[in-house]
Amino acid sequence: MARLAGWVAACVGLPVVLGAALGRAWTASGVAVAIAATAWLLLWLPRAAHAAFEAARYAPAARRYRLIAALAFTAVRERAAVLSRAACDVAAGRHDAAERTLARFDGAALDAAERVTWLNNRACVALETGG
Repeated sequence: MARLAGWVAACVGLPVVLGAALGRAWTASGVAVAIAATAWLLLWLPRAAHAAFEAARYAPAARRYRLIAALAFTAVRERAAVLSRAACDVAAGRHDAAERTLARFDGAALDAAERVTWLNNRACVALETGG
């Protein structure tokens, strides 16, 4: 929740600072930037990460998932992004990196969708490495 509070503070603070420093007209610009940044984070970035993964562009997908995890408002969203980064590592043949990432999770503590993704990534690593 601290990240969400920081994001909200930045989105509220930007128009206030711009308005105070540059005039009332800049307040609207600050609001527009805050709205655009929020739409980018919540809508465009996840879709772009998924599209890059589907197009077998694993490095850009992993970078986008890393950014999603860093800016995630909730632990669930952060875990989903980290599991998706592990899938990028599996698909790119970086099995050691994927195993390290997946080892950080306790399967029993994950919800059903996360556990399915975690098990699927682990199974893909095992199939590809013969383990």
